[in-house]
Amino acid sequence: MTKAIVRAALECALQGDLARAVATLRQADRGFALKRLKHFARSAAPGSDMQQAANLLLEALNQPAPVPQPEHFPTPRPSSDSRSTTGGHEPVRVLREPGRVTLDNTMEVIGWLANPDLHEVNLDAIQLIHMYGVVALASLARKERESALALMHSHGSSAARFAHSVGLEDAAGNRTPASPGEPGPRRIRS
Repeated sequence: MTKAIVRAALECALQGDLARAVATLRQADRGFALKRLKHFARSAAPGSDMQQAANLLLEALNQPAPVPQPEHFPTPRPSSDSRSTTGGHEPVRVLREPGRVTLDNTMEVIGWLANPDLHEVNLDAIQLIHMYGVVALASLARKERESALALMHSHGSSAARFAHSVGLEDAAGNRTPASPGEPGPRRIRS
């Protein structure tokens, strides 16, 4: 339950509503909330929105941030739809690749992928990618799309190698994989 409260507070901070984020945090056990916030500040990609939100909440709770605080927290832009579920704000949109495409930084990833100016992705700039991120990139890079996303990589990062090994290019090109894998039964020996 407390994890959900901390996550909700971080979402409020990402939306630019610091007062609501702090009020939400006050519902949780202070020690646990501080521990979770410090975890998010340390484990999020450096300079990411999630790291900035965690540092901002730690500062609001008068606690030192465990990593250097960026110079400013990006201000959200008002949404044209006042009925938006994000309280009238959209996620901050950036063009550079996030260091991690994981479930821990979904708001950053969604804001990045939703940017209409995003036309190409360098997979080598991503250090960690979960399967949902590979699926999202494959669907945005489909050749049938009017504005298909261009995927660039030289297999220079483990994330690029992982995306290649699970068939990102085949899925984006709507191709059947050249090799269905190794024939015969697989055995695992210990």
